[in-house]
Amino acid sequence: MNFLKDLFHGFAFGVANIIPGVSGGTLALVLGFYERLLGFLNRLNPTTLRELVQLKFRWLARPLDRERAGAFFGRLAKDDWGFMGRLLLGALVAIVGLARLMDYLLNEQFSLTYAFFFGLILLSIQVPWLMIRSKGIAVWINLILGIAITVSIAAAVNPYEKAKRKSDFYQAQTVELDQRITEITASASEAEKFSYTGKYSNAEFLMIFVAGMIAISAMVLPGISGSLLMILLGQYFIIIRALSSLISDWLLDDMLFLGFCALGMAVGLLLTARIVEVAMRKAYDATMAFLTGLIMGSLYALWPFKQIHVLDEYQRDGSVLEARNIASNLNQFPTQISTWLPVLALMALGALVMWGVMRMEEKEEA
Repeated sequence: MNFLKDLFHGFAFGVANIIPGVSGGTLALVLGFYERLLGFLNRLNPTTLRELVQLKFRWLARPLDRERAGAFFGRLAKDDWGFMGRLLLGALVAIVGLARLMDYLLNEQFSLTYAFFFGLILLSIQVPWLMIRSKGIAVWINLILGIAITVSIAAAVNPYEKAKRKSDFYQAQTVELDQRITEITASASEAEKFSYTGKYSNAEFLMIFVAGMIAISAMVLPGISGSLLMILLGQYFIIIRALSSLISDWLLDDMLFLGFCALGMAVGLLLTARIVEVAMRKAYDATMAFLTGLIMGSLYALWPFKQIHVLDEYQRDGSVLEARNIASNLNQFPTQISTWLPVLALMALGALVMWGVMRMEEKEEA
């Protein structure tokens, strides 16, 4: 049961991290594994990793030795590697398996998709708020600060403008370097699986490393969406399509590109986790209030009615994705009741799902 529970947590965590506006840290906090995740990350350092590797090789030298096996597997259990492995497995299944579905939903069913997550997050706000023991002036200040930061980030990020600028750049590049792009496209289409085609430049590898390092803060900071930060950095749609093409083409280009992203995430994750852990130890209530504010502010980004633009989007290889529906960051309030009804239904469904999950967590704790 613990195995299935951790897989579910990881799956939910992965889904949250590919939806712009939804934070994986929020679900980690609501589902009750936030502090456990922080604890695991803060135990990671060169010394503990070296000791674990030494125990592993000592056991592999004599795999039938019970004492050596017990020392190695006991250390794995003590440092919670089993939990982290199950969490990562669930997250990877969600991210890789649902990348194409999320691309479709955000293009064709944007309002309904965001409505579901709006209801999900709306109900989850009470979880961190109830964890605050004393609600003094510092708590309210940090709550407002958290809301202001999340709303500011959401208001500053216009996904349509980011996508259009990148599309215009690739369109100009296609005109200027038509012959070169034709050759790249041909080689990519004829390439065998696990071949390298030069699909990404060195600058793009560096950029995705930095973007992964920044965006991963969303895993540790509830309310801040890693996907939204990826859009701000101009990398979200590139990542989604790299994941989608990886499934069909299995090119080394995409594997290496996603590997650089994962490496950046690992570095950023360890740094941010240590900062949050210190803050929670020294000022728990104020920190939880700040995290609650981040979650509340994310509702601005998750508002399901936004201005939608249609864009024929040029890609780096010269191809065009026609009639892409891309939302801006401008929230709207429709006046027709028929427009509201399906959205309200999905909001209620999201809230119901979160209520069910919270009830399950409460019963398990009891």
